[in-house]
Amino acid sequence: MRTLDRYIIRQFLINFVILTVALLLVFIVVDVVIDLDEFLEAGQEQATAHNGSVVLWTAWALVDWYTPVICFVYSYLCGLITVAAMGFTFSSLSRSRELTAMASGGISLYRVALPVIVVGGVLNLMALPDQELLIPTMAQKLARQKSEVGKETTQNFSFYYVPDDRGQLFSAAAFDVRSRSLSGVTILQRDKEGKLIQHITASSATWDESNQRWVLAGGDSVKPLASAATSSPSQGIPVAEYVATNLTPDRLLAKRAVIYPMFLSVAQLREMATIARDSRAESSKFLRIIHSRFSLIVVNLLILMLGLPFFVRCTTSNMLTDTVAAAGVCIGAWFMALVMSITVGSVLNPVAMAWLPVVILLPVSTAWLMRLRT
Repeated sequence: MRTLDRYIIRQFLINFVILTVALLLVFIVVDVVIDLDEFLEAGQEQATAHNGSVVLWTAWALVDWYTPVICFVYSYLCGLITVAAMGFTFSSLSRSRELTAMASGGISLYRVALPVIVVGGVLNLMALPDQELLIPTMAQKLARQKSEVGKETTQNFSFYYVPDDRGQLFSAAAFDVRSRSLSGVTILQRDKEGKLIQHITASSATWDESNQRWVLAGGDSVKPLASAATSSPSQGIPVAEYVATNLTPDRLLAKRAVIYPMFLSVAQLREMATIARDSRAESSKFLRIIHSRFSLIVVNLLILMLGLPFFVRCTTSNMLTDTVAAAGVCIGAWFMALVMSITVGSVLNPVAMAWLPVVILLPVSTAWLMRLRT
């Protein structure tokens, strides 16, 4: 059996690698053709800055852009690629009558499918270190737009009246992602009723990670007078040296790019969920992403089991019909699970919503796998 297992696993892994490379190449080629001007412009800009070859710097821009993108895409599509590799493997074995020979030799087809299930589970688990170790280091690159090709991080951007958990409103003329600093800062501090109690301005602000606060530089503070009878509408007070807030640089990026939290590790997401605990909607979003990261691995394995009866059979059948049916069932189940995992329901809490696809697919996959004719 070990020889048979090695044979099936080798065929499965070869198909997996071929399909992964082919899918990513098609994705890259199509995307490059659509936005070729952006990469040529980035290559020209870098070549001028470094006095080098436009061709080489354009190639560098392509590698710099697509390396993090490929890591992110793999983490979400590895489940479907695994199912496709399984289909190609067993279609080949069925076409050459090898499955029939195995069944005639008294080998259960469940036993034949076992190495593919085990290796498929391992391939799906590989998405976890990809998401936890590789993608977070490239989060700022993934947050870039196509116009920012060739840049290490997303370009500086301004934001206005972004609230934190205390009701303070933050505005800045520019947010430098690399240095995690602000320039042209304006902060409106309000009471529980939303009335202005202090207006702070500063030329710049730097994020203090250890104390969770923005350290202000060159600032000034204005506080409205309590007495309305005073002729002067406002009076200056000593400027605050810092402003404590849960509006971290990561949360600013998350507010600019909705998809940004998906680039973070579980530890970073837990930290952001803790910081945002006063905002139920935002905290729920982080918890949902954390649990969806693990539930999607289980879902991918269940979808693999769902597709097995279409291909693992010792009787002859119309392979094209089986392939189309398997694609419809597996892609439909994967899409349903993905939509559920990114939807925060008003009835179920985010944890239950993240694991609901597993609850639905587990009995369905088990019952469907029982159809396997051994």
